[in-house]
Amino acid sequence: MRISKKILAAVLAALMAISMMPFSAITAFAAKAADLTGNCGANGSNATYLLQDTDSDDRYDKLTIKGSGAMADYTSSFEVPWVRTGTVYTHKFINDITINSGITRIGNYAFHNCVARNGVSIPNTVTSIGNYALYGCQATSINIPSSVTSIGNLAFAACKSITSVTVPDSVTSMGNSVFSMDSSLETAILPNNLTSLGDSTFSSCTALKNVTLPDNLTNLPQLTFYRCSSLENVTIPSGVVNINANVFSICTSLKDIAIPSNVESIGDAVFNGCSSLSTVTFERPSDSQTLSVGSDAFTDSPATVAYSGSSDLSLCDGNTVLAEGATLSDYNGKTLNWGVPAVTGVAEVNGVGYETLEEAIAAAQNGDTITLL
Repeated sequence: MRISKKILAAVLAALMAISMMPFSAITAFAAKAADLTGNCGANGSNATYLLQDTDSDDRYDKLTIKGSGAMADYTSSFEVPWVRTGTVYTHKFINDITINSGITRIGNYAFHNCVARNGVSIPNTVTSIGNYALYGCQATSINIPSSVTSIGNLAFAACKSITSVTVPDSVTSMGNSVFSMDSSLETAILPNNLTSLGDSTFSSCTALKNVTLPDNLTNLPQLTFYRCSSLENVTIPSGVVNINANVFSICTSLKDIAIPSNVESIGDAVFNGCSSLSTVTFERPSDSQTLSVGSDAFTDSPATVAYSGSSDLSLCDGNTVLAEGATLSDYNGKTLNWGVPAVTGVAEVNGVGYETLEEAIAAAQNGDTITLL
């Protein structure tokens, strides 16, 4: 078969013209992907999904969840029907996600690593958000409706574009690492009704500066603020009894912290690596109690002791009072006591009794007060 020079020239000219077009113009020649739909409901639920190509580039970019009831829980993102269509990983192009009213649960891994740059619309019929539900999405904000009562593990983790989040008062429980690795998150507000908070809630949120914790919180879980390098100050709720391991570890900008009077334990490495921490202010309790300090709790931290409150109790290491200005790294791994120390002798300096006045004078330094007993 012979091709005339004129036809060949026309073909070459057309190819050259296409090659010089902007990409947006070239994609106009692409075929529009046909709508895809299917079931995505849990047992007994009629929840369905609709995938659409809204810009006719042969790529699905909009996902709508319809129907009613709970979405299915998946054991990994590879089970989710809209993650892959044919040989294409569709979730990389889904920018719009809409969940219609009537859906009651966002399932585990439902939108794991979906781009969702234009956000996710969650209706006020949703009561629970599953594990990894929106892990890695690129939305700049998240609106959690007041109907939600529980949020699963890593539900909003690695969402690197979110700058602020407010969890509504309806939420009573949150799983582990819910907002961990959200590297742009600056402000977070947790509700007062929250009674169960998982580990590592804000770990590696390097931009976090302002956070509000629930007033009713009694247990500050491990790794809550691990590696929050921008966090300078945070208020620990007055009802907290236990501060667990590594809560503030490697918070290199943390400057001051107040320990409420109810706290009975400070876990291992809680303030380890807090290189800017200068003062830890202990609120004196009204009754005698013990305070256990974990190993390496204040390692690599220059923090010193300060006190607040009207109580006359002192924090003691045996019969020795931890005077204001004492270096806290000296008390790693010890059990301290709030009480009135039994000081014996004829004179006292910083809670230590001496048998003679001469010994007390010799022990006093830099303006220490000598008290005759």
